[in-house]
Amino acid sequence: MGYIGSVSMVPALLQVYANFGSVGSARTLFDQLHQKDVVAWSVIIAAYAQSGQPGDAFDTLRQMHLADQKPNEAIYVGLLRSCSLMAEQEIGESIHANVTKVGSMINGYGINGCGDEVLECFANILSCGIKPKVVVLISVLSACSHCGLEYKGWNWFNAMEEIYGISPKLAHYACIVDMLSRQGNIENALEFVNNMPIEPDKLIWEALLAGSRKAHGSIDITECIAK
Repeated sequence: MGYIGSVSMVPALLQVYANFGSVGSARTLFDQLHQKDVVAWSVIIAAYAQSGQPGDAFDTLRQMHLADQKPNEAIYVGLLRSCSLMAEQEIGESIHANVTKVGSMINGYGINGCGDEVLECFANILSCGIKPKVVVLISVLSACSHCGLEYKGWNWFNAMEEIYGISPKLAHYACIVDMLSRQGNIENALEFVNNMPIEPDKLIWEALLAGSRKAHGSIDITECIAK
């Protein structure tokens, strides 16, 4: 194939084959690649998953690991969907263990101000029927704080107990305090801290104090926080 030298074209060609159900042709093209990037791996794994071949999808994932390539969130989500459809419980549990890695991606998106990517990534996890873990919810709330997504942050914080039966930990409360402080809602943040069912730690007070100073809060509030 003369076009195989144009690496930038390969993922698109792989996707075309996959969309038309020509997984064999996609695999042939994939195998001819001398340098396989994460996009190419993602497309071929998704092609197997979507065509009802979870065994081949997981074999390819193992090959990816052997090639010292790190799977991205899209690969794990695709495999989770495949597991849900094919009832591959044991394999599914193995992939569920990698949800923590997805949480790290969510946190990375948030720190870099990619709010839409945060919510899309988290929505993909939920759409697979996975109950969010405590650490992933911390990443989501932290991302909402960094991206100024106050409404979404409150929604997910309230959903922890109401929908998922997860009692917020100190880290979750800290994310809400940080979120309110970043938005300059110091009085609301202080009220939130005073009504917390658990004792606030030093980090929560420091976040509140930093937010108050940045927002040029009143002397009374600043002194109250400092105490």
